[in-house]
Amino acid sequence: MTTTATPRLTTTVPRASLACVPEGCRLQLDLPGVSKEGVELTVEGRTLTITAQRSDAPPAGSEALHRGIRGSDYRRVFTLGREIDAERIAARLADGVLTVDLPKAEALLPRKVAIAA
Repeated sequence: MTTTATPRLTTTVPRASLACVPEGCRLQLDLPGVSKEGVELTVEGRTLTITAQRSDAPPAGSEALHRGIRGSDYRRVFTLGREIDAERIAARLADGVLTVDLPKAEALLPRKVAIAA
């Protein structure tokens, strides 16, 4: 049996949720079937672009007999607020969910001021 790759026809906009606290924001995107190597985050100016690719290749050592799920390309673009410190953005991928931490700039975080004697 010979399998052929089918061309990707569309780019999917993944579902996302955003929660903010005084220290920054946390963005979560659903990327089912995507590996860490298939995700790319880029920051250009105040724009965060997230692209991902889910492979439709069968697991190593196996042969596809039927394909009900195609590979998929994901893309989502966000405009970052001026309070976000783009240099400290961090991301992790677990169980098909990409979590992106968007910390606020240190100068904007609440701090205690010591009272001099």
